[in-house]
Amino acid sequence: MFLFWSIVYPFTAFTRTQPDSAYVFAYAQTKDGGRNGLHFAWSIDKQTWHQIGQEYSFLRCDYGRWRAQKRMVAPFLYHALDGLWHAVWAVNESDGVFAHAASPDLVHWQRQSYPPILEKGNCLTPTLSFDKNQQHYTISWISQNGTKEQVYAVTTADFKEYSRAQPIEKFIDDRQELFINNRKETGKVHRVAWSIVDGLIKTQQLTTYKESLWAERATNDDTRFSELKSIEAKITLDAANQKKISDLLLGAFFEDINYAADGGLYAELIQNRDFEYALSDKEGKDKNWDATMAWTTTDKSAQLQIDSLSPIHINNKHYALLQVNQVGSGLINEGFDGIAIQAQEAYNFTVFARTSKGKAGKLRIRLKGKDGTIYAEGQTDPIDHAWKKYEVTLRAKQTAADLQLEILPQTAGTTALDMVSLFPVNTFKGRKNGLRRDLAQAIADIHPRFIRFPGGCVAHGDGLENMYRWKQTIGPLEVRKPQRNLWGYHQTAGLGYFEYFQFCEDIGAEPIPVVAAGVPCQNSDTGGAGQQGGFRWMKWMLIFKKCWI
Repeated sequence: MFLFWSIVYPFTAFTRTQPDSAYVFAYAQTKDGGRNGLHFAWSIDKQTWHQIGQEYSFLRCDYGRWRAQKRMVAPFLYHALDGLWHAVWAVNESDGVFAHAASPDLVHWQRQSYPPILEKGNCLTPTLSFDKNQQHYTISWISQNGTKEQVYAVTTADFKEYSRAQPIEKFIDDRQELFINNRKETGKVHRVAWSIVDGLIKTQQLTTYKESLWAERATNDDTRFSELKSIEAKITLDAANQKKISDLLLGAFFEDINYAADGGLYAELIQNRDFEYALSDKEGKDKNWDATMAWTTTDKSAQLQIDSLSPIHINNKHYALLQVNQVGSGLINEGFDGIAIQAQEAYNFTVFARTSKGKAGKLRIRLKGKDGTIYAEGQTDPIDHAWKKYEVTLRAKQTAADLQLEILPQTAGTTALDMVSLFPVNTFKGRKNGLRRDLAQAIADIHPRFIRFPGGCVAHGDGLENMYRWKQTIGPLEVRKPQRNLWGYHQTAGLGYFEYFQFCEDIGAEPIPVVAAGVPCQNSDTGGAGQQGGFRWMKWMLIFKKCWI
């Protein structure tokens, strides 16, 4: 026991002459933009400072969608008259919010909140004070726009309700700069009872000790247990007391992320087949990600436009208008980084089409290499003036991995196109609108007893408008509703609930569909700046009844 405490708690000798009080310094490091959270150092004389742990974090900011966004900038620590510690900090240099959390002992922290206090402008270096006469707290901060600065303040009695932000003239900031481990840091100094420092030290050391245990690996056993001797043990099985173990313990978790569905397990070879890609899929970050993504014309004599007048179905409101002035021009799809085919395999091409202007003509369909080689081709029936589905079977002459699909009208004029599809006939179990045979077989070979689908974050999406609703993923493909995928791309819903259940049936696995619980996670935007947000209970119950039952 003595050896353990001398390792875990090296201040044993020091505790014989523990002081009544000490100083703590609360700060967040600047070297990583505050992503390591709240740190503490302590001192007896305010001259010699001892860092508690090697960059140990007692509180991390939870603001933002991704870990890189979760920053704690310029934390300010305040000790209230009721003994509670309050911390406020800036979350970044752009948003008009500050963060708040409270703790009774600087170790156990309560919930974090991020009140939206400024519609335009940022919230930098927030400070906190208490007005005894008014019995409320005041949070003040600097809002910076270029070289122009303005100081604002809000008041609150409970850190739940806040007054409207008002400009003020004077900004008082009593943070200090100290050298901690030879690095200049900025933060707040407080005099505290030694028990507070003692609690911080023990918390850090116990956590570090536990982490060392969790980090143990069997590869180090020869060293860690070098002094142990081998023993022999005889084990007798008592068959009379055997217990049954569930055969449903091993399964596969599927998440529609990184093109796991469209462009992955789902066997569709055409990207953006429905012309429903939108800038919002990638939150406007990719200006090329629109309804024409993955599509180009063969030459300048062909023009491509996107229209939404009289679509096939309201759930797929966009379609292509292809105008060609000469036979031989047309439309090209690049697939998902190229279209791969196998020699002598058959592929089903389908398209919804109608002639908009000009005579009714056929469509020539070709799979073409970048060097001009034609690997497969076929021709549709003449296109009518009303929406109709056309089918062509293409048979590959050779194996290739990087082809393009060409759609070439055989008469000049304008043709409307939608739901352009190219599917291998040889899917897993030969299912139409099925799965890639190789990928599905790889999953089947695991012999999973259950399949979880369509994912976790994908299910709740970005909230009410982007939630995964199973009723919109069944039925004819043209009536299914595509939408933004939470992970930053597009989901056609071609791989929907029917296909998931069918796959489970094909491999003898139990289906485990994931249903949104009404609380989007922090990878979504719901709740503000990526914070968890939920729907009011009664409203959610109505949504659940309407959408899921």
